[in-house]
Amino acid sequence: MKGGWLITADHIGEGHYVGTKQGVINHRELANDGVPFRLYDDDNNLYFEGLISENWIEGEADFAFAPLDWAMAVFGCTHMEYFNGEKWEEL
Repeated sequence: MKGGWLITADHIGEGHYVGTKQGVINHRELANDGVPFRLYDDDNNLYFEGLISENWIEGEADFAFAPLDWAMAVFGCTHMEYFNGEKWEEL
């Protein structure tokens, strides 16, 4: 599926993970039409912020959870929020 996600803010690694990405990303489209997301640990500490393609959020669940899968495996993040245009919602 075309699309992907991109880390735009790193709150734990002094910016080392900004630019981490997955998928086929058109950076211009993602900057204009991407859905903001946030990744947290189980203590509700914000680790990362990023953008995910809208079709990944609205499509199959496997794609929507791709940033969390990455952050869970590497950093122990446990939940993800995305901005639905009006408010932040847990995915």
